[in-house]
Amino acid sequence: EDAGYDWYLIGSIRSKAESYDSALDAMQKSLEYNHRAENGAGAARTWEGIGMIYRKKGDTTQAKTAWLRAEEIYRAAFLATEADTMHTLVISVK
Repeated sequence: EDAGYDWYLIGSIRSKAESYDSALDAMQKSLEYNHRAENGAGAARTWEGIGMIYRKKGDTTQAKTAWLRAEEIYRAAFLATEADTMHTLVISVK
């Protein structure tokens, strides 16, 4: 779980530096570690971050796809508030 979170933070930092492809690579590593650790909440958070990066890149289709995945995982983990936030993001982005 710690490695998954570390890669998530690296992806966030790279995104803030506008190094989006590198940020997405880091998020993929985060997903791999979260999958190994069976950390659903961490995976959902990472998909949420992936959506944010795609939105920054101007790819709203990929952003929505990532947020829908995050919503599914949050709902499966009984994190309704977080799932509802993802749903709101999906419907608000044109």
